[in-house]
Amino acid sequence: MILPPSSQTAQKKNPSPFQFPSFEFREQKLNQEKNLRLRRLNFEGANEDSAEKPTYVRFLVSNSAAGSVIGKGGSTITDFQSQSGARIQLSHNHEFFPGTTDRIIMVSGGINEILRAVELILSKLLSELQSEDENDAEPKTKVRLIVPNGSCGGIIGKGGATIRSFIEEAQAGIKISPQDNNYYGLNDRLVTLTGTLDDNKCFNT
Repeated sequence: MILPPSSQTAQKKNPSPFQFPSFEFREQKLNQEKNLRLRRLNFEGANEDSAEKPTYVRFLVSNSAAGSVIGKGGSTITDFQSQSGARIQLSHNHEFFPGTTDRIIMVSGGINEILRAVELILSKLLSELQSEDENDAEPKTKVRLIVPNGSCGGIIGKGGATIRSFIEEAQAGIKISPQDNNYYGLNDRLVTLTGTLDDNKCFNT
């Protein structure tokens, strides 16, 4: 039976209740919700009563390394915060940076406080690597920093001059993820530093 135009229009306006959003739509919604949760780490403290914006650095650690940073009952992270004066926060268990299986550590505070806290964290992780490896040579570290896309130009410099000077002075590797690797809703890129602990300290300066 051919329905009149008005009935056809009514059918189009009332889709079947068994129709579900496409996979792409549902995946996009899940990514948006996850990104909003991750952004809480980025902006927490931004609304605190302070004359200055908070200074912070974010980098990635594996789930097991995050446990080492936290320590039994939170003892290690509490000690690091006490020694450095910085605030150290981690994303929730199994809440990873998009496209990775790593958790986010955010260290906030004054510049010197942040540098001290990062040094404590990296030293802790390196000491555990050395205890597992019988080799006496100082192990190489790989630190992946989360950097706003707009700040990457300052790291690269005109014609790549700044990033080349970093590599030459620190004798370490530095690699910035391509801009087209950004995930929907995120404006960050990963900057990977490779070298010894002393090499990576040079980047802090």
